Amino acid sequence: FDQESAEEHAMSLPATMGAEEIDPDELEDTEVPRSSRVRRLVIVDKAQQRADRKKSAADPEKRRRKRAVEREKYLKKLEEEGKYDPSKPVKPDAERWIAKKSRSYNKRGRKNKNKFSGAQGAGTVDSKDAEKLDAFARAKAKKEAEERAEEAPAGAKKKQPYRKKRH
Repeated sequence: FDQESAEEHAMSLPATMGAEEIDPDELEDTEVPRSSRVRRLVIVDKAQQRADRKKSAADPEKRRRKRAVEREKYLKKLEEEGKYDPSKPVKPDAERWIAKKSRSYNKRGRKNKNKFSGAQGAGTVDSKDAEKLDAFARAKAKKEAEERAEEAPAGAKKKQPYRKKRH
C-alpha cells in the first residue's frame, strides 16, 4: 500500500457534500435498497400471494378470455406469414385418434398386416396344410371312413387308389 499515491488519487476525486455528517456504523446497519419488484414481494405476505395465484388460476372465465386473446394474436401472426386463411379453414384429420401406422392413407405401415406373426421359422399356414398337420382330425376322418366301409354292401368294390402303370 502506497500512502503518497493514495493521497494523490484522493485529491483528484470530486468533493462530496455532507460526507462528514454520515455515521459509518449507521450506514452499515441500513438495509440495501431493493428494486420495486423485490420491495413488493417483501411487503406482501407470501402466503397471501400464493392464495391469490391459486384463485386467479382457478377462475375458468379469466383463463378462457386469456386463451382467446392469445389465439387471436397467433392467428393474426399466421395470417401475416401467409400460413393461415380464415376464409378457407383446414379440417382436422379425422383419423387423428388412430395410430399413424394404422391410418388409411399410410400404406407403409400396413404392408405386412395380414402376415402370420408367430414363432421364428413359422411361415404362412393354409387351411389345407393345417388339416394335414391336425392329427386328431386325421384320426377322426380315418375312423369315419372305416365305418362307411363297414356299412357298404358286401358285393361293392373298394375304391382302389390311382396308380401309374409301369411300362
